[in-house]
Amino acid sequence: MGIYLANQDDLNKINLKDLINLRISIKQSIIKISNAIISRKNEENMEIGITYDITSSKMIREDYATYLTSLIYSWLKDLINKHGVIST
Repeated sequence: MGIYLANQDDLNKINLKDLINLRISIKQSIIKISNAIISRKNEENMEIGITYDITSSKMIREDYATYLTSLIYSWLKDLINKHGVIST
């Protein structure tokens, strides 16, 4: 998962392998992810990469993981229906 940061000071305070808690607002719901790990940092684009195990109850509750998974599948289905087969 990637996150854009609006403030350079916020980016400067973050280091690789830091543990963070996320609250993500999606479609009138809030998904909470505990103990996500900073896996990459791009200072030029003000981006950080977040890694978490969607199957680990220490990182994300099962109901949040199920909801997030269904959103991803729905997004992929819509993308394929709109554009056909996805190729690299």
